[in-house]
Amino acid sequence: MSEKWCTKSTNAGYATSWRRWLDFCSRRGFDPICGPELTDKVLRHLSEFLTELSNDGLAGGTVANARSSLCGAYELLLGTKELGSHPWLTSVVKTANNRVPKKPRYEEIWDASLVVGYWARTPASTLTAKRDRAISLGFLALFARPSDLARISRLPAHWQALPDKYRFRFRCPKEARGVESALSPWIELPFLPADGLDDDTVGCCSCAGRAWKSYFDALESSGVKHLPLEVEAYPRGRFLSVPLAPFTGTPPIHGTFHHPLGAQRLSTVMKAVMTAAGVDTSVYKGGSGRHAGSSAAAAGGSDLLLVMRTARWSSFKTFRKFYLRARITDAQRRGATD
Repeated sequence: MSEKWCTKSTNAGYATSWRRWLDFCSRRGFDPICGPELTDKVLRHLSEFLTELSNDGLAGGTVANARSSLCGAYELLLGTKELGSHPWLTSVVKTANNRVPKKPRYEEIWDASLVVGYWARTPASTLTAKRDRAISLGFLALFARPSDLARISRLPAHWQALPDKYRFRFRCPKEARGVESALSPWIELPFLPADGLDDDTVGCCSCAGRAWKSYFDALESSGVKHLPLEVEAYPRGRFLSVPLAPFTGTPPIHGTFHHPLGAQRLSTVMKAVMTAAGVDTSVYKGGSGRHAGSSAAAAGGSDLLLVMRTARWSSFKTFRKFYLRARITDAQRRGATD
């Protein structure tokens, strides 16, 4: 399941963590497959394993990713919640972060107006083009990760198409482990006032909200075949593959459907649009839309608390260090830190 809803780089990092963990268990003579009665023993070995990674000089982010990948699986295996927040593990990750702090991926970021301007002058006349426009503008407007767009809930109770905006919720990875906070707060994507960058008569659109409406309207009028909601315990994903693909699942459902796109495919779509818009994609990947969109909003004078709430950053320090690549005013800074 993680292969579909995580990007290729995330899956590669998780696979490396598991290889290292299994090697550690082999050296210690510890069976990594165990039951709830051995929870304390698992925690002790996990703590020792993460300490070994830290002592080997791995970056704090690498140690934290190892904790996330392993604890996610063991929470399911042991039937426990929030294993990764146990003090034994959090203290090791904190030490690793202090010893080798995680570095930002990008010191500079591309100009979001390149993609906005591309869609302002490029008609989206096909369903695929409308989808790619909705995805790329959605990345920028929502400061979203690829996995965020992949996890937009498909349940009607979590989706509202209103006259002036969309309201929706993301399904978070923790939901499969029974964590109550598994659904994001309500996220809003408003329809901005039309300006010179929008010309519906030729199919151009630079507003993410109206681009979504154009795509979803075209999707329904095309005779889309959605996967039935009952085939997934946690139905998610509203951006679909254009070709029909076969599906066989439980309960017994057979046929061809338009499948929701996973995080890797969404990232690939974003990267293709960035390339067409003139962004150097040898440097910047699809996930960099999160950096570009939030930095553009900050540079435009947006309330940084609203930016952080939309992107679900709880810490201004994290936002400033890893994502914000624009000058902000003193008033903006005070508003975000007071």
